[in-house]
Amino acid sequence: MVTESNEEAIPAPAPSGSFRFSPRPNRAGQIKWRPWDESIFQQSGKENKPVLLAISAVWCHWCHVMDETGYSDDEVISLINESFIPVRVDSDQRPDINFRYNQGGWPTLAFLTADSEVITGATYIPADQLRRLLGDVRDLYSGNRQEIQMAVDNIREQRQVLAKQPPEGPAPGPAVAASALEVAGDVHDSEFGGFGSTTKFPYANVLSLIMMVLSEGPIGELEAMLTKTLDAMSGGGMYDRVEGGFFRYSTNREWTIPHFEKMLEDNAALLSVYAEAVRITGSKEYETVARDIHRYLTTVLLEPGSGVFRGSQNADEDYYRLDLAARKETRAPYIDPTVFAGWNALAASALLRAFQVMGDVEMRDRASGVLDFVWEHMWDADRGLNHYYYDGQAYLPGMLGDTARMLTACLDAYESGVGEVWLDRA
Repeated sequence: MVTESNEEAIPAPAPSGSFRFSPRPNRAGQIKWRPWDESIFQQSGKENKPVLLAISAVWCHWCHVMDETGYSDDEVISLINESFIPVRVDSDQRPDINFRYNQGGWPTLAFLTADSEVITGATYIPADQLRRLLGDVRDLYSGNRQEIQMAVDNIREQRQVLAKQPPEGPAPGPAVAASALEVAGDVHDSEFGGFGSTTKFPYANVLSLIMMVLSEGPIGELEAMLTKTLDAMSGGGMYDRVEGGFFRYSTNREWTIPHFEKMLEDNAALLSVYAEAVRITGSKEYETVARDIHRYLTTVLLEPGSGVFRGSQNADEDYYRLDLAARKETRAPYIDPTVFAGWNALAASALLRAFQVMGDVEMRDRASGVLDFVWEHMWDADRGLNHYYYDGQAYLPGMLGDTARMLTACLDAYESGVGEVWLDRA
């Protein structure tokens, strides 16, 4: 539980003590937002007010719209400030909070009890509906505390029972991989490539698993699934042919209409996928795509002077429809300067894999610089790897995903000839 897992104070405030709102005009800053810490629940209990948790992301289009509409509405601002304990969290900086409380997308709006349990929640909601929801939750919380507490106690009892039960399903092994590939085959779109029949995400992990199996020997069905998907992604609107790299996902089945934000995590994963696809297939086209992703990472997301990659770039449909000459004359979409350890480790592993396949020493050297920065600025010998680095300070140590990715990257660096020190650090 959140309150139980944060017994030791973790230094993870909002960057520089501030919050990041939509880059367009809005009044969301008039809400008396608080950063996430244990005192919010103490205040909630003392003042008999529910916590209003807003989870957003700097690259998220609908989060910006929420700032400009619902969170800029006079009545909404007044209701939140008077009747709630408002808390704002960046989903990239606090994936632990996002994992527990996300209501199905961004922005997330979750109402919590003083015991940190969810009362209700929503994703994007227009201002008129938000006013009604705020009033309903306020009245429910003030007039039904006993019923709410009984529900909280029941939820916790069920959670404790489930925690004592052994996990269901087989242990990790070949059977799990085979089952995952069977599911992938069931949802593979044989006409347009990818997985699913509406919105299309890259699912780089699935493609990596397919190639892992293909490394053991040719399987026609899997080869077709792989190349159909890789060709569809690089041949469709998700691929930025001007600046390189991929947008986050396609809003339609045909891969023609992208959602225009760009993420370090996604591009790092896809660099690894296309580099490995070069080894599996020998395709020069896939090598071109891999080098194009590398170009985007190093010319756009690379932090000047530090040798490390920034987190993401905002969506801007108008900007990304311009040609190269016009883009050079236009302000580029905002780049989040936050450095994420796990994403940079993933990028380093991808660059090292690309070096191993294509022999480009610049990629190996870039990976070495990335890992040097993460180790020097984000590793704490006592508390482990910090999740993110912002404005000269590292925050949130001990996230398992970051640690696993950094361990893998250290081993990749050692195996790529970067130096024995990386084996020691692994």
